[in-house]
Amino acid sequence: SDNGGFEFHGYARSGLLMNNSAAKTQGGPSVTPAGETGGHVGRLGNEPDTYVELNLEHKQTLASGATTRFKVMLADGQRSYNDWTASSSDLNLRQAFTELGHLPTFTGAFKDSTVWAGKRFDRDNFDIHWIDSDVVFLAGTGAGIYDMRLDENAHSNFSVYGRTFGDIENSENTAQNYILSLNHFQGPVQLMVSGMRAKDNDARRDVDNHLVKGDAANNGVHALLGLHNESFYGVREGSSKTALLYGHGLGAEVKSIGSDGALLPEANTWRL
Repeated sequence: SDNGGFEFHGYARSGLLMNNSAAKTQGGPSVTPAGETGGHVGRLGNEPDTYVELNLEHKQTLASGATTRFKVMLADGQRSYNDWTASSSDLNLRQAFTELGHLPTFTGAFKDSTVWAGKRFDRDNFDIHWIDSDVVFLAGTGAGIYDMRLDENAHSNFSVYGRTFGDIENSENTAQNYILSLNHFQGPVQLMVSGMRAKDNDARRDVDNHLVKGDAANNGVHALLGLHNESFYGVREGSSKTALLYGHGLGAEVKSIGSDGALLPEANTWRL
């Protein structure tokens, strides 16, 4: 029904690895004929674990034209081959959020926008599916708005995410990293700028009360300039994606934004 309803989405993999002597061996998604340290050509599936994602969603279109969405994602991954693995389970709630879209009270640039709140992966993460690698992965707990439209060919997203460094069981060993992100799309061009702050990150201590990293950064910036072509750079049919990334301080982890609390204030990273 176009009016919505319940949806279920799932992903799972389960792999058993052995060598030619029917004994334990090592493997992983990036092990290729080129060797363990290079030649990454994609997700080959040679992974000795069981991993599952379960997604439950409910969508609804109201009489006013407004839309609602609620999503929960459960995930578990482990390397035990046994049928009962509760003691080694890593069951985790990876996403839990709600969205409200096309609200009749929204006008102008907000007319067809969507507001959200909760714990989630950002909707417009920049990834390349065939190598199963995120160029940018933004995730955490927060709120935001998608699809603010300045004109027919441009839209912008605005969000605030929170992330945690350290062991959450030790109240003395946490640092909240707050990420303010603006993601703008103008035709095939994408400009994404994120600023972040984790106050007292340099004072974070481990379980033995030692400083984790006394010279760690307390703030940072991250930027991405991307190009999404619906042809192979205009030469022939196909598609192409290009991204130039820069990160400074806490933003110098340019792939998983704001996830690394051990970066130095002078850290700089470029990635093409």
